[in-house]
Amino acid sequence: MFWSGHFHNLLGDINMVICLFMLPVVMVCAHLIVPEAHSIEDLVLEGILSSDQRYVRPTILLSYPQTNGDINKLMDAIQLLPYGDKGYSFVRTASGSQLAQTAGMEGYALGWIEHKATTSEAEVLKLDDLLDKEFVYRWIQERSSIQVGFASHYDGSIDVYWVDPQGQEIDVRQGLNRQDVDWIASYVFHEFVFRDSVSKELVARHVFLGSGAFIIPGKHICNLDSCDPSEWNGVKEATDEDIQNQAAATENARLTTLSNQPKQIPFYTKVGFQKRRIPEDLFKKLLTYYHRNKDNISVEKWSPGSTFVNQRESPPLMATLPEQFAGSKMKREIFDSLKPILEEWSGVDELLPTSCYGIRLYPRGSILRNHVDTGSTHIISAIMNIDQQVDEPWPLNIYDHDGNAHDILMEPGDMVLYESATCSHGRPTRFNGRLFANAFVHFKPSDFQIRPKRN
Repeated sequence: MFWSGHFHNLLGDINMVICLFMLPVVMVCAHLIVPEAHSIEDLVLEGILSSDQRYVRPTILLSYPQTNGDINKLMDAIQLLPYGDKGYSFVRTASGSQLAQTAGMEGYALGWIEHKATTSEAEVLKLDDLLDKEFVYRWIQERSSIQVGFASHYDGSIDVYWVDPQGQEIDVRQGLNRQDVDWIASYVFHEFVFRDSVSKELVARHVFLGSGAFIIPGKHICNLDSCDPSEWNGVKEATDEDIQNQAAATENARLTTLSNQPKQIPFYTKVGFQKRRIPEDLFKKLLTYYHRNKDNISVEKWSPGSTFVNQRESPPLMATLPEQFAGSKMKREIFDSLKPILEEWSGVDELLPTSCYGIRLYPRGSILRNHVDTGSTHIISAIMNIDQQVDEPWPLNIYDHDGNAHDILMEPGDMVLYESATCSHGRPTRFNGRLFANAFVHFKPSDFQIRPKRN
């Protein structure tokens, strides 16, 4: 149901009211006007940009030459929609804009800017393409396809419903429990409602303007500035004895793996790690997603007795990345971007992607104890720093293959390539700052095998 859609037109009064919807997108209607944007300030005044110059709703830019003599036919053909309370922003760019320069003096172009985006994409078109309704519909629809997540902070069980164009609530997911996260494919402007599974009372409703997770609210708030750790990760439900037993078992496993695992896995590089910059295109995509979702963060799920992070003091938060099973291209793009870099660095002919998660936000007071990653899957990896607000540097502590310790400082846009199953790594000093946001990517060699212990 959520993977299909089409457009439908309705003509209204003399103002030519255009109504656009994609099944199952909620109908959006507005009058046909095309403001011309001469500057960033104009866009802010029109309500299309926020004051920090990020787009507050999905926006389509149009560039066409001033010499076009049949502009009414052109605008009618592509069914331009102006912005509204719910709807795309359609803006004709000024002649000096980057989009216009890309198109050329006699060229045409469509540009797409996502909700709260820091980047945009554009496509130069022939006039015949721009006059082709089906082409433009497909172009918009492809970019309107999004992945939506539901992350529950609610104290009970939640049922999730999609609201169809007739206002009917269609069952999407039943029994979403606290700290669960689920993803589906959807479209821009889809509306969802969230009801208590038992009482069926309305808990929340939300309209999605882009890919990302919506936090279903509960009694207890946990964000970067305020959080009671005892309310999360089952800490209250577990007895002190349970927590102590889990902590002892986790700590024993951490230390044993640190000692034994590096002896069973090959070394692929001389040192074991290297600091580089994230590829620019990939960093922009991650940064765009992060800015769109950094206020919609959930508490990362840990067992109450885990000792890898100090979640009973400073629970890590997540701006969760969309999942591939929901149709997301983001994780595939991350894998595809980093795979050749890690193959070149490690000397491995073929790496297989195994895991991509984050964006994890460490709050003030966080500690990540030194460890090695999963020995069957997390062999060649990368840590990418997306954002940080620090009062003092928070280094990555990592040991090379000769057992020497190194402290690596990272800035947004930096990444550390590392052999994560053999190089002990962590951030064992207490974090002094508001946030430190990282994403993590892991690969293994296609012919990987654990080997006997080295002395």
